[in-house]
Amino acid sequence: MAEAYGYEALRKEMLAMVPEQLDKREGSVIDTTVSPVAYEIARQLWMIGELFGLLFADTSQGEWLDRVVYDFGLERQRATQAVRKIRVFDQEGGPMQLRLGDRFAKEGLVFSVIDGDEQPGSYLVRCQQAGTEGNEQEGVLLPVDHLVGLGYATLEAEPVYPAQPEETDDQLRERFYRHVRRAAFGGNIAQYEQQALSIEGIGRVKVFSAPLLGPGQVGLMVGDEAGKPVSGEMIEKVQEFFGEEGKGVAPIGHRVTVKTPALHEIAVQVSLQLKDGVQLKEVQNGLRQAAQVFFDQEGFEESMVYRAKLQASLLNAEPRVLDIPSLTLNGAEGNLELDKSFDGYEIPKLSNITFVLV
Repeated sequence: MAEAYGYEALRKEMLAMVPEQLDKREGSVIDTTVSPVAYEIARQLWMIGELFGLLFADTSQGEWLDRVVYDFGLERQRATQAVRKIRVFDQEGGPMQLRLGDRFAKEGLVFSVIDGDEQPGSYLVRCQQAGTEGNEQEGVLLPVDHLVGLGYATLEAEPVYPAQPEETDDQLRERFYRHVRRAAFGGNIAQYEQQALSIEGIGRVKVFSAPLLGPGQVGLMVGDEAGKPVSGEMIEKVQEFFGEEGKGVAPIGHRVTVKTPALHEIAVQVSLQLKDGVQLKEVQNGLRQAAQVFFDQEGFEESMVYRAKLQASLLNAEPRVLDIPSLTLNGAEGNLELDKSFDGYEIPKLSNITFVLV
């Protein structure tokens, strides 16, 4: 259809309507008059075609997709701000007292004190910049405000409430499809998934229902946006959100237990056959990065770490590797199975990787 209403097709159709006794050869007055009109009509038709694509969820994008899903009660999840924990010491090495709003900085990010913690000298801070950059920093902080008597302040490694990036078009579209195709009703699995994922800081959830846990029991295994374990504070937040005996969003008669996965550390040993003249030190950094990416992208619900997939990832990452004769996961040649029960739910983590030339 697009070709039928393109510039050339429109121009020929318009010229065909002109009587044959008139000069309509290329360069004639009629041809010169018709050509820009055909071009403008073709441009308008192309724009109309693009507009139609923006009206449907499968082809829409950006603010147009926001408007499509808004009609169904959904909104794009905006980037959030990380909440972190800091430790502050005075010049004598003792815990130091801060005021709400005192600020610290690291690598261009600013953290503002929002609450105290039970431990003296420990405070909760919120990153003023939205996005996952606020999850990544750790170590010594510099004061933005003048704090009399300050010795030093440190930012703990694990976020209390991890920040989430702004939802992409593909992520929003996937959530929209789940919303309209799976009816959330009366405490079914779809409803628990939707409610858990609506909580800031939760990006993955696995629901364990009564047939596995017993009558009235519901288990929620939650992870962050990357599918990694969340903090104890986040588990408490989710637990409070669902509540018990009708005091939260969980239906009366449902007892909800919230957990986060355990990390199953995996040591990888790889034997390599390299091209002639290539040294191990030239390729090992790239292979380590490829292995880390592979484990970071393993799905939250994947029950197996497949040896062949890891081999393929390493071979694709480094063309100077001719072959990988053997690869072991925790000393075994085969695939590595993960516990996916509610009591022992595991996700894989690369602990170390070693290479041996053959």
